[in-house]
Amino acid sequence: MKLIRSMLANFRKERCHSLFAPAPDSPDIVKGNERFNPYPAKTFLGEQNLYAYYLIVLLKHDEFSELQELITSRFGNQALKNGTTLKNENQETLAIAYHEEFGGIIVESTTNSAPLIRAFDSHFRAPPPPWFAFPKMEPIEMEMDKQGSLEYWWSRIWLPFWSTRTPFEKEQYLLNSGATAEWSEVLT
Repeated sequence: MKLIRSMLANFRKERCHSLFAPAPDSPDIVKGNERFNPYPAKTFLGEQNLYAYYLIVLLKHDEFSELQELITSRFGNQALKNGTTLKNENQETLAIAYHEEFGGIIVESTTNSAPLIRAFDSHFRAPPPPWFAFPKMEPIEMEMDKQGSLEYWWSRIWLPFWSTRTPFEKEQYLLNSGATAEWSEVLT
């Protein structure tokens, strides 16, 4: 939340309402009524009068180059720097910040680009499992009250994904991710 406040403060300095203004004639600009996948987690910022979504995704380190390719496909070869805002000729805007945490790279972005959000949905379909994000955690700890970074990861990264999976999808995810019997028992 601290990062989103900082990003919104930067947007305000840059006249964020003009960066994320409605564009009713453009199919590439979000309207707020789109149907996207639950993961990566998305929040429409209409209450702040911004026609954009705030997204959080946890990438494995080797997926960061894929993120860069997706962004290049929409915004050209503009330099992707942490804390930067990119724009293109189609009125699409992306503000992005990232940092290492949970064994990977947390990417927080705000964008009005529907095609970019759909690309995130199709390329980053699931977060890494809990034992990847917290390698020293025992499975039983997932049933305890969560605080700090664990609570952030749980509510912003894991639950948007896990709570929307069917029992079969959960079973497949656990199998494909190499879950131990203890992890499978706690998560199902």
